[in-house]
This record gives sequence, C-alpha cells and structure tokens, in this order.
Amino acid sequence: MSVKILHLFVFIIFITQQLCEEDRVFVESHLFNSSNIEELKILDELAEEDLLISINTETNNECRMESWNNITTETLPNFKNYEKWKKDCVNCLSDLMSDGQMRLISSFVYSDFIAVVVSLLGDKHTGKLVYCHYYDCNHKKINRIFESELFPAATVRCARQSGAEYISITLNISDIPVHPIPIQSRIEEPKYEIGVCGGQVYGNHSIWLTIIEFIEHHRLIGASFFYLSIFYSDEKTIRVINDYERLGILDPNFINLEYKFINFQFHIIQMADCFYRSRMHSKWVINIDLDEIFVVKNSQSFSSLLNSLPKSIIGLSFPVSRIQVVNQQSSKLENLMFYEKHTISTRPLWFSLKSIYQHKHSHSLFYHWAWRFDKGFRIMTMNSTIGYFRHYRKKFDGKEWVNGFVPYRNIKLNRTFSNTLKNKIIARINYLFNQRYIACEEIDPYFINYFKSKDKCIYRNGTGINV
Repeated sequence: MSVKILHLFVFIIFITQQLCEEDRVFVESHLFNSSNIEELKILDELAEEDLLISINTETNNECRMESWNNITTETLPNFKNYEKWKKDCVNCLSDLMSDGQMRLISSFVYSDFIAVVVSLLGDKHTGKLVYCHYYDCNHKKINRIFESELFPAATVRCARQSGAEYISITLNISDIPVHPIPIQSRIEEPKYEIGVCGGQVYGNHSIWLTIIEFIEHHRLIGASFFYLSIFYSDEKTIRVINDYERLGILDPNFINLEYKFINFQFHIIQMADCFYRSRMHSKWVINIDLDEIFVVKNSQSFSSLLNSLPKSIIGLSFPVSRIQVVNQQSSKLENLMFYEKHTISTRPLWFSLKSIYQHKHSHSLFYHWAWRFDKGFRIMTMNSTIGYFRHYRKKFDGKEWVNGFVPYRNIKLNRTFSNTLKNKIIARINYLFNQRYIACEEIDPYFINYFKSKDKCIYRNGTGINV
C-alpha cells in the first residue's frame, strides 16, 4: 500500500472518531470493504501516472520569454574605459585572498550587460580571462560561452544573452560550470529614491540592536530600502534581519564561503555585491558601515536638494566626524543604543570623506565613494551644515587617530530626532522580542487534555503545564 493510501486511512480513522456510533458504523462499512479498497488502489495508481505526466510536461515546457530578456549583445559597454582603468590599477587590492575558491555570490542584468559578483580577489587575478555560461529557466545550458575578465574587483561582466535566467562562470573554457545562480533583473528605472548599503555582517558578537538603530535612523532621514551582506551571525541578529526582509525594506544576501571565519578584508566582496545589487534599484545610494550613520539637518530639505540637483551631479561628498566608542556597562536601553551612548566627537572633517551617489553613470566604487563616471558627470562637495557622517570608532583601533583629532566635543543627535528614533527602536524591539507563553485559557480544553505532553502553556493564575 502506498504512503498516500496510508495517509487516507489515517484521516478516515480520525474523522470516524468524531462521529456518533451509528454514523461511524455506516462510514466504516462503506469504506473498509475489499471492493472499495481496490478502487482506492486504482485511483492511487492513476494519480501517480498523472503526476509523472505533469512532471514530464513541465520539464519539456519552453520558457516564457519576457520582453526585457529577449536581447543578445556581442560586446561589453565602455570596454575601452574599463581597459584603461584596469591599466591604471583602479581597484587594485594586492594579493588579497588570492588562493581562495571562486564562488558565485550574485548576478544582475542591466540594459547592456550582466554583472556577476564572485569571491575571487587579488591582483594576480585582475584582468584574468574567465568564461560566462548561460542557462534558461529550466537550467538547460544555452549554446553560448562568452569570454570576459575579472574586473573590477570581485566582478565579471558578461554580455546579454536572450532567454538567460541563470549564469555560471569558469576560469577555463573547458571547465564544467557548477551551481548556476539566478540573474536578477535591474532593467527598469530605480524603484526607490534613497537606498543604504550597510557593511558586512559577521562575527560572534551580537549586533541585532545596532542593525535596528542603523535602519530606523536612516528611515527617519528619508531612506526607503536597505542592503546587507551576511557572512555569519548569531540567531538574534538573523531574526532582526529576517523581519526587516519580511517588511519589504531590506534585501539581505547570505554569503557562503569556504572560510570558517572572515575579517574586514571581505568588505571588498560586500562592496561589490551591494554596488551591483543597489544599481538601478535605488536612485541614490549611501554606502557605509554599520558603525556609521548619515546625519542631515532637515530630511525634507535634503530630499528637495536631491531632486533639484543638475543632471550632471551624480554624487555628493560630505565630511566625517569621528566618535570615540568607550565601553560603558549599563542596563538601560538608551545607554545600550550605540548612537545615543557615544557622543565624544571631532568636528566634521574631510580626512576620510564619504558620499551619497547615483549608480546610473558610476562604474567603480572605492569603499565608500564612487570614483569612475561617464564623461560629463561629477561629484559635488557639500557643507556640514547640510549633512555629515558620524563614524563610531573604538579607541583601540589605533591611538594615532584619537590623538590626531583633538580637541573633542560632546556632540549629540538632535533631541527631537533622537526621541523619535528611540521610540521607533523600542517599538521594533517589543514587536520582535517581547514574547510570552500561550495562556492555557486560550487553548480549547480538549487539546489541553488530549495533547497534554506536547502543548506548553501557563494559566493566567501563574500555574502551568510543561513550561
């Protein structure tokens, strides 16, 4: 007897237990006779045949071609510029992790090329020939291989291929491609006005509260979408990330590498992934780490400023204030909140500027700012009276930076803004972590008695079972 027949009998037994004696006798006599069992077996065999036919039909189906995906190109855009930038050593990274595996991180299609982010880094790989392999919606290989190169850092640019929905990269043309990844569409105009790329998430320390602060702060200044690269983290942090994804305001990319542990150098992979992930998805992008925030004096006027800029301006550079992070033990939430807790600050400086930029005419990212553009486009320098970045740095990161920026001042966020932010953070924390046991009064008494060994509940008078 098949598993499906067995499941059916179990269901029938359960139903008959709920019937009165007279009805139960009728049902059992009608269903559990030999002729009906034979009929059930025949129906079961027919169902299995239908399933096989359905599977074969789906496998043989041709892929439905979207209009935007019906394009094949033979060359890469801006090829001469990229060759020049490669010779000028733009994005040179010494031999950073040069012996690692090449794993496919993500892939995005734009109007004139496909970008594939990979884990292979290091100068010895810069400009190395690689090969793009294309697959349709059924993971069937398309009869075309496109020769490209590894440049910029952690990136392979491939030509467009009609009908391609998955892609893989090999180091040699004869290598067998492994694990093709989906090509995500970035064909349409940006959906979001301001997006924020947060730095990589990794390490054994919990940063769940930092992520809540980071996202809620930037939502208040006008950001509407966020991008994170997660290598590994604790359960509480992942829970926060998953919930923001549920809300539709966060696109997390969980990256699986060969290494048990990583360090800050993997920032290059995060940088490349977020550069292409946010490209043509958010119009303006703030690319910062999770220990940094962008502060504007007036979010409404800032949004108006972005909309009033000449089309030739595709980036705004702002100065940075460095904030000393001093460990202070406290049980109060407001003293655990990162941005509220640390206020010993330098004045806004141009020592390590950061920027907000548009992707559409940008081609290369150096950590926190774009620096290769299409001809005729440029970055504008902005005064700190409009906005600035706050970079929270631990003192043991290097004494020289602490001693080199005196005098320090006690600079807090705007009180009204800070109170609003605090309320947003508390509301999010309560939603995620203010949990309770099920009250036994909420459960049907039948299930309390029947499943006593499985249900966990507490009566409202404080007693409980299996808690």
